[in-house]
Amino acid sequence: MLVTIFFNGGRAFAEVNENPEVVEEVEVFADDLRYEIEVDRIQSANIIGIEAIQQMQTADVFETLEQIPGLTIEGGLTTKGKSFSIRGFGSNEDVLVQIDGVTQNFEKYRAGTGVEIEPELLKEVAVFRGGTSVSQGAGYLGGVVQMETKDARDYLEDRKLGMSVRVGHKTNNDEKFHSLTAYALPFDGIDLLINAVQRKTNDLTRPNGDPFVNSDEQQESFLFKTESYTVDGITSYSFRTSQDEGIEPYDLVSTSSLFSNVFRQTEEEAHSLRFQQKKTNWDLDIVLGYIDKFLTEQRVESEVSDFDPSQPLNYFQYDIWNFNIKNVLEFIESPIQHRWSFGVQATREERRSKRKENGVLQEYKPQPSGVKDTKAIFLDVVAELDSWRVNLGVRRDFYSVYSLDDDVINRSKLRFGDKKIRFNQTTPSFGIDKDFGNLTLFARYSRAFRAPLVTQYFSPSENFASDTDASDSLTGLGICGSFEEVLVPVSPDDYTSIFEYYNAVSEFSQLASDSPHLLQANYFCGDVFRPEESGTREVGILNDFEIIGGGALSTKITYFDIDTKYTLSSLYQNNEGQISQPGSEKRYGWEAEIKYAYQSLIFSVNYSELNGERTEIYQGNEITSGLRAPPGDRLNLGFTANLKDFTPYDLQMGANVRLVHSRLVDQTTGINAGVADAVYKRVSGYGVLNIFTRWTLNEKLSLRLSINNVLNKEYQLRGFGGDTSIGNVAAGRDVRIAGSYDF
Repeated sequence: MLVTIFFNGGRAFAEVNENPEVVEEVEVFADDLRYEIEVDRIQSANIIGIEAIQQMQTADVFETLEQIPGLTIEGGLTTKGKSFSIRGFGSNEDVLVQIDGVTQNFEKYRAGTGVEIEPELLKEVAVFRGGTSVSQGAGYLGGVVQMETKDARDYLEDRKLGMSVRVGHKTNNDEKFHSLTAYALPFDGIDLLINAVQRKTNDLTRPNGDPFVNSDEQQESFLFKTESYTVDGITSYSFRTSQDEGIEPYDLVSTSSLFSNVFRQTEEEAHSLRFQQKKTNWDLDIVLGYIDKFLTEQRVESEVSDFDPSQPLNYFQYDIWNFNIKNVLEFIESPIQHRWSFGVQATREERRSKRKENGVLQEYKPQPSGVKDTKAIFLDVVAELDSWRVNLGVRRDFYSVYSLDDDVINRSKLRFGDKKIRFNQTTPSFGIDKDFGNLTLFARYSRAFRAPLVTQYFSPSENFASDTDASDSLTGLGICGSFEEVLVPVSPDDYTSIFEYYNAVSEFSQLASDSPHLLQANYFCGDVFRPEESGTREVGILNDFEIIGGGALSTKITYFDIDTKYTLSSLYQNNEGQISQPGSEKRYGWEAEIKYAYQSLIFSVNYSELNGERTEIYQGNEITSGLRAPPGDRLNLGFTANLKDFTPYDLQMGANVRLVHSRLVDQTTGINAGVADAVYKRVSGYGVLNIFTRWTLNEKLSLRLSINNVLNKEYQLRGFGGDTSIGNVAAGRDVRIAGSYDF
């Protein structure tokens, strides 16, 4: 099983990679520096390589990670509607997603995480759960998903030039898959890779044979990557682009019938420029990244193949800039060995939302245009003395958020004297572990926060928003319109005489002066919100065993509890008019990972369990209820074997089993839905069996066969979407065939 953590030898700062074939492929370049994701085996983290990514021939990276402990996939059936949930944190910005060191997250109502990279382009994916390193980023409560795209050295081996063609077919949705990869080493230390992927499907099919209407996907992806490297330095540039269009539900994350279908077109370009230098006692790592994503959608009533310019169109432009510098100093000759990591990070996320109607382009206020600017400094220190290791980290983030809508900018200046909402956050971390040889004990504590969304800050409250089109049910997502407000400017149009107007202006000014706390709530929420904060504690034990008769057994057990305060859904105004964010959550659980390896046989088991509750104030009373959408307790079983050690054939085969317990899920759909609105329904448990095989006929030709949902089991995904449904039903049995040929 390639999805549970591979407990290899080595201890501090060890990298973990479960794919032995990847290690073999890079031996030719062992003396040259490579970009690889680093995972310390003491962390609550898992990493998978090329073989694990390709074994189930998945259509997206979400399905690739379904066997990772502590991680579940939420949302809809298609890639655009899916999102990662780590330890029950499943909102779009609860999990930080990075590809080639560049942040990918974006904010779109009723959509998923927005990570649409083709798995064929990836060589590594790592999942970090809970409290992560202060150097990885901040503003995310659940954890981090990091991905690294392929480079030419993943293919070249001892060649200077080559090409690989891969084709595949899936029976469930009649998918046709084509991939072409060309790679070259034109000069020593400089390589090039080009990869183009096309994926076309019909509608997915339920286990009972019924189609999921408008679930077809037409995707095209392209990757160009070049690297220049020496023994101690590497410079890398990667460019990715993808396109997708077709009719889809407006609501991509559920089966809710509250919204209509849309014709949607998505175009994305991503750039990553990186430089890394590794010397004996110091490292330098620099990342500069930019993502340009453009989305166009239009409500439709029937089958169409293009936009109708006479009907309203919504446009969303996303621009994300990243700049990171990290320096590492190691002192290994002193009695106490220590490593200092420090650096700066900056991210700018911009969304422009427009609506074109009757030839006029205007601001789309329900999902307002806005910018989130973050700058951070961090310091992370790891010290080792004999068998003890201590980790201390601290991070300081400086946030500014502002609207790009002139109307909201003017209102912001009236309320705050500035168009920007600013706040700073400090997040410390601490870890300690003790190595007893084959047994290691560890404990960690870390703090994290999540900033409010641009939509939560600036979307107009419903009673202030106007519906520009009767067919568009989305008006305003803000919730502060029900609070007492005094800052809505007095307009002479509301008064019949000039004297009444002047009296109203006087009363307005006096009330604003006497009751400044009332200035917090009116047209939009603004700085009423404060960041959501959490603290994570983890303790655990890691064991390595040598089995008599051969083989190695590794086990890891981690207990965690997470306290969250100032939940973003808990805004509350008391009888005195004071506004607070008193909501809190408590979640706790444990994760167990077991792996046994004997020659070319690998057996693995992992188990995840999560419990918890949330508390809010409603009409002056404290209300406690269950978590909104907790994952079901889950047991994953895996087996893989390479039969070339026992037969004349280079044949690998394996199976994955996923057993998920039933759970109660809150069905309310609002972006600010709280405990008082909760409507729970039970999502039934289920079991799924997947099998896979790979046959390498010779050095050039290999074939893959996998069957997803072998027993054609009907089960429901994350429950969401109101009383009309508990959740999307997963797709039925899918036989997947692929072949690749190297030239």
